[in-house]
Amino acid sequence: MQSESDFHVLLTNDDGHEAPGIRTMRSVLQRQGYRVSTVAPSREKS
Repeated sequence: MQSESDFHVLLTNDDGHEAPGIRTMRSVLQRQGYRVSTVAPSREKS
C-alpha cells in the first residue's frame, strides 16, 4: 500500500507562489506527508 510520502504533488497557479491559496494548499499537503513542488510566477500574472 502506498503512503502519502510516495506521492509528489505539483501545485501551480498564475497568481504567484506567495498567493494565499497556493500557500495554504502547500501547507496542508505537506502536513499530511505529501512531497510538494510549486511552480508559479514570482508575482500575479492573471
